[in-house]
Amino acid sequence: MRISPSAAVRQAGADESDIWQHTPDEVVDGKYRLVQPLGRGGMAEVWLAVHVTLKTELAVKFLNASLTGDAERSRTVLERFRFEAQISARLSARTRHIVAVHDAGVHDDIPYLVMEYIPGRTLFAEVRHKGPIDPVRFGHILDQIGDALTVAHDMGIVHRDLKPSNVMLVDAPGAELAVKVADFGIAKALHGDLGLDRPQETEADVMLGSPNYMSPEQLASPLAVDARADVWALGVLAYEVLTDWTPFQGNSIAEIIVAVSTRDFEPATEVRRSLPRGLDAWFSRALAKGPAQRFASIREMVGAYHAALSAPPPERPAEVAPPRRPRVAPAVALACLTALGGTAALAARLLDPPRLEQPARLMAPGVRGALQAVALRSPPPPQQPAAAEPPASAAAPAPPASAAAPAPPASVAPAQPRSSQRRPGADRAVPRATATAAPTVPRRRKEIDKSETF
Repeated sequence: MRISPSAAVRQAGADESDIWQHTPDEVVDGKYRLVQPLGRGGMAEVWLAVHVTLKTELAVKFLNASLTGDAERSRTVLERFRFEAQISARLSARTRHIVAVHDAGVHDDIPYLVMEYIPGRTLFAEVRHKGPIDPVRFGHILDQIGDALTVAHDMGIVHRDLKPSNVMLVDAPGAELAVKVADFGIAKALHGDLGLDRPQETEADVMLGSPNYMSPEQLASPLAVDARADVWALGVLAYEVLTDWTPFQGNSIAEIIVAVSTRDFEPATEVRRSLPRGLDAWFSRALAKGPAQRFASIREMVGAYHAALSAPPPERPAEVAPPRRPRVAPAVALACLTALGGTAALAARLLDPPRLEQPARLMAPGVRGALQAVALRSPPPPQQPAAAEPPASAAAPAPPASAAAPAPPASVAPAQPRSSQRRPGADRAVPRATATAAPTVPRRRKEIDKSETF
């Protein structure tokens, strides 16, 4: 049902949608004076009226005159209109969450019924103007919708057209939010002993309802529905008002039917990430394709919703838990760096110049004795410039083998242990040493220390 901004009287240039069947100040059956139009739907238009005698505000719903042209169609529509009036009057006497019907009749050959006036807005208008509803607030709305549907189901009535535009909200200042379910125009009676004027059964090939909110079995045949069709519709309604998005999309009725019947919906927490994670499982059950997999009743559905709001978020599977990965990567990196550092340190130690601060530990006993003997000799004289050195041929002849080795000439550098002479492949097999008296500062010690601290 949409609210029309137009006046009741047709204006110049107004199209067909601005034409209303009635006018302000028109009196219906001498009891109800029409004030202004409130809205219209596919089957009826609704007016605000005042009771002539009681001066109370009421809503008068008139059947669309275009539906009464064909005799067979007119009979079916009239039966359903009368059935809606009887059902609404019966149910509103049992719960305050269904719009009450007070009277019914025919005015100028057009059937009408008189309902209580709801000075509020529809749930559809609430979402359109304010955006998605808070889950806790919707919990209060769901409680009252659930009460209305539970009363109907207990009496054997299936609504079959539940949607946000058929839910009225009254949020008066200082008062609690009141919710009322309206429009039982295509409701179905599951039992024949209700004492109501049941309309003729709908043919199997006739689709009744709004495709976006119809369950797969209702789309297949209107004869196969039961209370679980309302469970589905309430699940679609909840999804829409919590995410501002319908779960099944399509550019045409045919595409919507295919989506509802065959496709999965996107989890609500992916559409609106602030929703409690527990609602995903709730929607999965409410919108299960098979009726047997849905909630068995509206009571169970409402209770499960509140449980989903209060339940902690589900734990993630252990195999996909990401917190362990940051600790594994540094451990592997540390092990690799330690191995590289150790290798670098070993290579540096082998390639570094000899270290005299620890000769006793690094050298064999024979080498150690030779070094001690050299150390006891007198210090060698300063070396002459390279130009003053005599050639190697001018050196003193070598003494006989049996003679003791004299001290080296001044022009000849001090002898070095054989262990210090480099041989191919021998520098890593034999410890290195030097006869230099003053120990040298080891090179790259700082880098080696860094390597060893990884």
